[in-house]
Amino acid sequence: NAATDVSDSLSLDLDTLASASGVGVDIDYAAVPISSDVLEPDPETALRHALCDGEDFELILSVPQSEIGRLMSDPNVPVQLCVLGIATDEHSELRAIDDEGTWSTVTPRGYIH
Repeated sequence: NAATDVSDSLSLDLDTLASASGVGVDIDYAAVPISSDVLEPDPETALRHALCDGEDFELILSVPQSEIGRLMSDPNVPVQLCVLGIATDEHSELRAIDDEGTWSTVTPRGYIH
């Protein structure tokens, strides 16, 4: 269980959380929320903005898989939740799967203090 804010970028803050926890993360590109502010004709550009732009002020939560359904349906959770992927101890990087089932490494980018 862990949490952090997303202010520097989703990819950078997710990588920081994963590194501190000693795990890697498998991301489902289709599950990454894309703000209407970054909608672009090119889906790859919109996804890059969603992963690498900062100042989103959202939260990343890591919870046991057994708790996801309960949290997603809990009326007392005052925010919209989405499942982006899973933490894994099989590797120590961020990687993502696209709609065609192809895995790629995600290079964390964002604002570095």
